[in-house]
Amino acid sequence: MSNHEDILVSIIIPVYNVEDYLERCIDSIKRQTHKNIEIIIVDDGSTDRCPQLCDDYARDDSRIIVIHKENQGLGLARNTGIDVARGEWICFVDSDDYVSPLFVERLLKIAVENDCLTVQCCFQRVLEEINGTERIKPEIKVMDWRSYFIYVYRHMCKNSIGSFGHTVFGSVINIYHISLFSEIRFSSLRISEDIEFIPRIIYAAGRKNIAVTNEILYYYYQRQGSITRAKANLALTDRFYAFNSAIAFLSEKQEYEIYRLFHRSFFDCMVRDYLLLCSELPEEHHKYGFLKEEIYRHLDIAQANGYDLIVFRPDARKVWETILLNLKDCVIYGYGDWGKEFAYWLRYYGINIIEIWDQKAETYSKLEGRSIRKAHSGLDKNIPVIIAIKDIFTSIEVQHNLRLLGYKNILACHTIESGLKYANYRKFLPFMLDGYESLLHE
Repeated sequence: MSNHEDILVSIIIPVYNVEDYLERCIDSIKRQTHKNIEIIIVDDGSTDRCPQLCDDYARDDSRIIVIHKENQGLGLARNTGIDVARGEWICFVDSDDYVSPLFVERLLKIAVENDCLTVQCCFQRVLEEINGTERIKPEIKVMDWRSYFIYVYRHMCKNSIGSFGHTVFGSVINIYHISLFSEIRFSSLRISEDIEFIPRIIYAAGRKNIAVTNEILYYYYQRQGSITRAKANLALTDRFYAFNSAIAFLSEKQEYEIYRLFHRSFFDCMVRDYLLLCSELPEEHHKYGFLKEEIYRHLDIAQANGYDLIVFRPDARKVWETILLNLKDCVIYGYGDWGKEFAYWLRYYGINIIEIWDQKAETYSKLEGRSIRKAHSGLDKNIPVIIAIKDIFTSIEVQHNLRLLGYKNILACHTIESGLKYANYRKFLPFMLDGYESLLHE
């Protein structure tokens, strides 16, 4: 027996109203090749069949412990699991996701052999269950905690179905040594609790090595409809508090390089969340209006570092005034990239979207529960087609293929993005345009 096969690993699964997905999740954990595990299921006040399903599993498998509690959110449910965990190592799995049979074995082996306190694998966004483990030649990188953050940021998973990679904003693709939780817990925030947790746990793990592997061992299940811009609610303000806590921690530790990485994401989320709340909940502005003040307070840092959200094409106003204001109907190509963002704002400004096209049309149709098609030649060839793909090479290839289909009026992603950005700031965040308008009048 190797020196890690007898190590007990605690796997914590918070559960809340996921009866359609829970069995797949638990079954994937029961199939782990590392057998010395305890499975701690925390039922966070579910009102569906989950409590009964959890108890049934516990009766059939002595490794499973079930805790029923009142609903308090994901973070506090995880804390409940941590408090009773007996393992030397801890993993978290969300109850609508599932894992590779090698999830625990590989992460634990890498951790023990490289003297690490945490290890991260890759995850993949999926719509359906994938049979078997992705065949990727394992590459393991061992580094200090600052290099870890930079590496993971550089290899962040994209948002499209099938994409895989790392993340600095999720706790579920790591294994953690129990010693890291002597003083660290998740917050009570309803969303984005991982954002507050990650800098603290990784900083603590930095007293030893940290490793990453390119192996896909975790599968993030994209529920039907979940990729669509959800109707805004005030819980979005929790993301501000999570990021604000994270950057305050990094500033306190004088870790300014990592602070800048987090601040870029912080500013991006503040702006996007504020715009979404303004567009859908104008009558409740008094409850989230502080975000506007915070955006202004952090604007100098964003300008000094050239964040994307404050960089404009010189013709941004012209795009809005001469193209978008006169646009009545359009087609969007690239729903899995920027298309969902464009679709939301184009509809907000009264523009009719005739069709949405995507190479993965069948996948996104199933996910959205409505028609998304592959590009075809059946529409008026003068209809404006908006390419919602940021990658310049892919965008050029798509434009070429659309011209072969006969379409003449093709609008590039960066053009539309800049025009919509100008319109949104003009309506909701006018101070964001001060520098841009000054340049136009020089």
